[in-house]
Amino acid sequence: MHVANNNQFLVNRIGEERSIPCTPVAWGLKSVFSCVYCYPAPNKGDAVIACYSLLKCWWKFTNSKSALPQTKFEYQMSLEPIKQTCCSALKQDTCKVLKNEPCGARFGTAIAAVKDLNLDGYNDIVIGSPLEDDHRGAVYIYHGRGKAISKNYSQRIASGGDGEKVKFFGQSVHGEMDLNDDGLIDVTIGGLGGAALFWSRDVAEVNVSMQFVPKSINIQQQNCQINIRKTICIDATICFKTRLKSKEDVFESSLQYWITLDAQRQISRSLFTETHERKMQKNITIKGSECTKHNFYMLDKPDFQDSIKVLLEFNFSDPESGPVLDSNLPNSIAEYIPFTKDCGAKNKCISDLVLIVKASISRNDKFTIQLSVRNKKDSAYNTRVLVQYSPNIIFAGIEDIQKDSCESNHNITCKVGYPFLKPAEEISFKISFQFNASYLLENATVHVYATSDSEEPPETLSDNRGHVTIPIKYEVGLIFVSVFKEHHVIIAANDTVPTAINTTEQIGDEVTLHYRIEKGEHFPMPNLTLQILFPNVTAAKNTLLYLTALSHSQSLPIYLMLVPFKQDCDTYSCASINCALVPSDIYHVNVSLRVWKPTIIKASIHSLTLVVKALLRSENSSLILRNDHQKLEVRG
Repeated sequence: MHVANNNQFLVNRIGEERSIPCTPVAWGLKSVFSCVYCYPAPNKGDAVIACYSLLKCWWKFTNSKSALPQTKFEYQMSLEPIKQTCCSALKQDTCKVLKNEPCGARFGTAIAAVKDLNLDGYNDIVIGSPLEDDHRGAVYIYHGRGKAISKNYSQRIASGGDGEKVKFFGQSVHGEMDLNDDGLIDVTIGGLGGAALFWSRDVAEVNVSMQFVPKSINIQQQNCQINIRKTICIDATICFKTRLKSKEDVFESSLQYWITLDAQRQISRSLFTETHERKMQKNITIKGSECTKHNFYMLDKPDFQDSIKVLLEFNFSDPESGPVLDSNLPNSIAEYIPFTKDCGAKNKCISDLVLIVKASISRNDKFTIQLSVRNKKDSAYNTRVLVQYSPNIIFAGIEDIQKDSCESNHNITCKVGYPFLKPAEEISFKISFQFNASYLLENATVHVYATSDSEEPPETLSDNRGHVTIPIKYEVGLIFVSVFKEHHVIIAANDTVPTAINTTEQIGDEVTLHYRIEKGEHFPMPNLTLQILFPNVTAAKNTLLYLTALSHSQSLPIYLMLVPFKQDCDTYSCASINCALVPSDIYHVNVSLRVWKPTIIKASIHSLTLVVKALLRSENSSLILRNDHQKLEVRG
């Protein structure tokens, strides 16, 4: 691309080269620049149909009018409008088809240099984009900045309306006259069907300052009382100073401002005295300069992690009329109020906390942890102990420190030695827990961490932590009973041994044992094993007790086996009935045994005591049984 001698730019298109007349613009500006734009071909079938309007700008820093035709310009930047849609066969599914052709924006059709619209000492540029937004059109204003222009536009003026009465808004732009004699250059924008005149608005500089008394917060120097509570109050003085950039005359303006306390925090550590809120909105009338005062106070026991940030934002009360704020100046300021810390000659406190944790079980349903926090170095501000615990225990209370020192939701945070823990100072206290029967875990765990708002080197943090693990067994509390009284079987002296046993009645008298197992009140029923032991044969292998019936309330897997159970069956061998009981609220197990009368008669036994034992065992190591619910004996 090059500049022709007749001040025409040559624009390269696919398949052809075309000249477009272009009149040099912006003579006498601090930056002399020229621009060219690329636009789509008028035929839909043209390969350049999707070409966006693109304004490429070159400039040479010179004030010589005659230097432009002979000057070689240096490319600086490309500018683009925001609404220029061209649809092609490749983009029909993602592109809104426009009703007017050609598409694109024709950004750069009209370019006008305007004398310093924002009163910053640099001339500005207005660029028309008449085909933008389906031929409604728009105009962009770019502010000058030193020897160049800003790459981002400062204002976009759309045509408005339905695009029928006025089209191609921005095809002509004029900005050289002050039409309302207010000392500001105004801008006229033309289109097909009408033109619009835009008055320029003056620009106001607004400077704001904030000062605080006291300048820093010393939590130990309480200077006021809020709701019967002593605390620290801070006076804020806010001063506004305004002036118009077009003239030195003092003007009166109405400003609206918003103040936010502790703006970087989700929950503020301070509130305004008059509203007890962290945010405040006010209006102020300013004629040259004006100051106003506000007062706020600190909440109880704030942390010291960072300073209190006070944020002030402002604007004119009626931003749609009168002057506008200078865009080169901020419309908000923030000041920070630090906390005073007793760190000697150093700027920061370096602490070294040591935490010791011990546990003791006071009752079956309660235990206590003893905590000791000691500071070995500089004052540790806002020292606190953080406690996390497993869900199978419940926070029950604290001892040896003030009750309001600790906060508890699920975790516990206790402030110790507030506002700081002095060098070599040590504080001890206790936290009590109860066991929570709603969660059955094998261990109760407590993790403890000591920290502060002072700094601590990483190499000393290892002794800031501690933990306690307590194994837990849960006593199920079920009911295990045998509905049976001692039963005596009498064999007469003249009883004889039958030659053949054809029915179970001929064996001897029947004894029936009834066992009942019921769920306890607090804990779930574990998987259980019920073992019933009865002496079945003598040492000489003669039968003593014979199993004739077995019934139960569930479909239970039951096993019958002979076991050498010498500990409880010293004299006789025992048979074992093993029942696997799945969790249920109640079980019934019935066992029927008959005394083998022939053995008693042949052995000439005058008196014999037989013991049937029932042993109950939990299959869950955490759910245990009381001793008196693990073993039953039935004698007969």
